[in-house]
Amino acid sequence: MDEATFEALAARLERESAKSPRWHRTKVIGMALLGYFFIAGVLAFIIGGTAALAWAAVAIRGSGYVVIKLLWVLLPLGYLICRSLWVTLPPPGGLEINLDDAPALCAAVDELRLLLQTPKIDVVLLTMEFNAGVVQIPRIGIFGWPRNYLVLGWPMLLALSSEGFKSVLAHEFGHLSSAHGTFSSWIYRIRQTWFSLMTALESSGQWGTGLFRRFFGWYAPAFGAYTFVLARRHEFDADRMAALATGARTTAETLLATVVHEAHLDAGFWPRLQDQALAMETPPEDLFALMRAALAAPIPEESAEKWSRKARCFRTGVADTHPALSDRLAALGCSDAKAPPAPVRCAADALFPEALRANIERSLSAKWKENVSEAWFRAHQNGVGTMNRLAELETLAAAGELKLEDALERLRHIGDMQGVSATEPLLKELVLRAPGNPQVNYGMGRLLLHHGDPAGVGFI
Repeated sequence: MDEATFEALAARLERESAKSPRWHRTKVIGMALLGYFFIAGVLAFIIGGTAALAWAAVAIRGSGYVVIKLLWVLLPLGYLICRSLWVTLPPPGGLEINLDDAPALCAAVDELRLLLQTPKIDVVLLTMEFNAGVVQIPRIGIFGWPRNYLVLGWPMLLALSSEGFKSVLAHEFGHLSSAHGTFSSWIYRIRQTWFSLMTALESSGQWGTGLFRRFFGWYAPAFGAYTFVLARRHEFDADRMAALATGARTTAETLLATVVHEAHLDAGFWPRLQDQALAMETPPEDLFALMRAALAAPIPEESAEKWSRKARCFRTGVADTHPALSDRLAALGCSDAKAPPAPVRCAADALFPEALRANIERSLSAKWKENVSEAWFRAHQNGVGTMNRLAELETLAAAGELKLEDALERLRHIGDMQGVSATEPLLKELVLRAPGNPQVNYGMGRLLLHHGDPAGVGFI
């Protein structure tokens, strides 16, 4: 199912849900059961065919040879089909910790579990992503019995207060909460199961899975469209669970805090870190000590407001199950919320003992260094080459011998190494020198838009 077809179907079903909610609910139940009926039908065919052939071998004289030949085909086919359904979904990656080693985190998790009526957490993982979530991996494929992974992004733990991070956890726990209602939670789990099964079957080269790949290639997106309204509502429900745990105002402010702090890292910390590749052949050893310091520093109010305003401008897409920030804030009754300042004590410090924190940051930093070392060294080599070339172009420019193509190359290198703002003097010169050049116009448009000047649109 292509994107346009999915969006059209999702939009039609959203209208249907608003007009006839009971009928839509009945259709969702039917679609949910269809996947199981398909699997049961295929298995029944295999089992029934095998039983019929076994009966024929006994009851019909002289049919033994033919029956054996058919069983020789049917039994391996049945085995391969059953084996294709026993999909092992990979668990999420990360640094595993014992929840008992972090008593404050353990207490927060237990409190949310009791309040929101969620299943117990089996594994706690820490990652390098600015994110958090609860992931369910079924132990026996489509037949369920999930193992629950609590996945915590260390950057988010460094950015938020303990209360803010508790709000994030409450939202993620809310997706599994029986307080949503049995039907809603059941559909949410099945939705994840079918999409996971489709992905696993598509990546499997195993013979005998073709029938299931074709069916679930159609069924999983179709079921996604039928449950689209429910999935979007589930996000609002999860926000309400977070508000129940920490208050609507804290939940709203935390949503904005995640936007601002992630943008702060993307706009400042990561580019400055990449710039170090020019001087250092190897990545730094202490990534998360550096990140901790960057996140603890005050964020300029104008920057926080700019990033918040930009996030509020996004609108919920036609087929987007995650509502836009403005819709989530409105549903919480806190459209006027603002991102709070950096916490005096971050969630990582509040929820993890000092010795454990130090081990976690060393381990995650070492893993990050291992992951990026090769690309970092290439960037270092390329950066040295770029600096040498830029020095040559600067010499030509000082001598007044810079051709237009060389000037454009100089502009590109300065933009890559020093940022968009550093290109302003050169762009002003080039706009006068070559006003019709596409690269010059694009560069000037990009610069103006970077400064919030809508005149940049005309140049682009």
